[in-house]
Amino acid sequence: MPGGKTGSYTGKTFILYIFIALAVLFATAVLTGCSEMKEAIKDLGPETGEESSNKEKETEQRKQDDLETSRDFYQDNDSENNKTNKDAEKTTVKKEPQEEDKTDKTVRGEEEKESSSEDKQEEKEEKPEEDIPWPPSPGFDGNEEVRRKALSLVENSPGQEKALEEIYDWVTHNISYDMEKYRRLSVSIEGYQPDAGEILASKEGVCGHYAELTRQMLLAVGIEATYEDGEVLNKDGSREKHAWNHAEVNGKTLALDTTWGAGHRSETGEFVRMPTRLYLTTPQELEKMQQDPEYHTRRRKELLVEKAENSPPEFLPSYEEQITSELEVASSEILQEIARSEAKKIGGKTLQYWERVFVQEEGIDNSWMDGDHILSKLSDSDSGITGIEASVFTSWGYPPETDEIIRNIRHQVSMQNYNEVGTGIVQREDLIIVFVLFGQKQDY
Repeated sequence: MPGGKTGSYTGKTFILYIFIALAVLFATAVLTGCSEMKEAIKDLGPETGEESSNKEKETEQRKQDDLETSRDFYQDNDSENNKTNKDAEKTTVKKEPQEEDKTDKTVRGEEEKESSSEDKQEEKEEKPEEDIPWPPSPGFDGNEEVRRKALSLVENSPGQEKALEEIYDWVTHNISYDMEKYRRLSVSIEGYQPDAGEILASKEGVCGHYAELTRQMLLAVGIEATYEDGEVLNKDGSREKHAWNHAEVNGKTLALDTTWGAGHRSETGEFVRMPTRLYLTTPQELEKMQQDPEYHTRRRKELLVEKAENSPPEFLPSYEEQITSELEVASSEILQEIARSEAKKIGGKTLQYWERVFVQEEGIDNSWMDGDHILSKLSDSDSGITGIEASVFTSWGYPPETDEIIRNIRHQVSMQNYNEVGTGIVQREDLIIVFVLFGQKQDY
């Protein structure tokens, strides 16, 4: 029946339309979801790739920074320029700041500070002994006063050789020879134990004390030194026990005799201070002076003459007055004036002259003295002095040995019955020149 069929197809068609519509809606939803997911993936992909690329750049930059820092550390001449260039490069290639938890930064900062403090403390505790300025050498007896004194002498020295000279000079200029102890030890050496601390405190001693103090002061500042002893030959052929030092400096051995370097014993048995570096020398040279008195005397005179040549003549009026006051003879003003003038004249003689006088032992000649000029001045003065005579005495070391000079003058006065004198004393470093004019005045 036509009417019924038409209604059936119409219902099926309607259901089909509904199905198609649902399928279209589903497909649209699927396509839309895929498109959005694709866009999401598309948007996500470049961000992740860029972040990865930035991290790689940061890693590379840090590596370059480390290399530059290391290069700066070892290249001292270009350190400041490299540092400036590195800072400029860091400013140009600036990394994107990343957020960081403030609490984490604070904690990490405290940890780094504590770590740095611990490293410094360990470095301080582990400081090696050789970095201590002038560390003592083995053999130093630990006397703090000796070490303190030695350090005060060498603290500004550029090296061990200069430090050794400073100690040698101080000992020879400040320690006196103890003549009383020398006399006692000449009888018996029982109980003789040289102690560096004792001589430093008393500022006097004999050769063993000089040598031990010198040794301990050198050891106190890290200079290897030894105590040497033996016998030396005197001018009269006798032998005498003596002590000195050897020291190792810059790979060479030096000999030091601070006893002889301080001065000598006079004929009257007194210590005459005359500091000299003649006895800071090689072991071979010191041994030759110890065993050959003539060579020793010649070397000493050569050094003293050289020092005198570099020092202008200077008058010593106080010693002139002392000598005059102790003589039983009148002092004449005109003789004094002439004596000073002649003393200055002979005192100004050249190095070659004094070498002939002392080193070659030719003696003082009278070629420099103008006798006619002296007589003319006496005549013009109306002093009444006649029968004059001149004598020159020399000695080494300051102060001059006035006792010996006075004895010589008295002897000459008594032999010739002189009744007036005039003295002129001139010093040139260690050389003392005494010019004496003797005269007879008719009024006596």
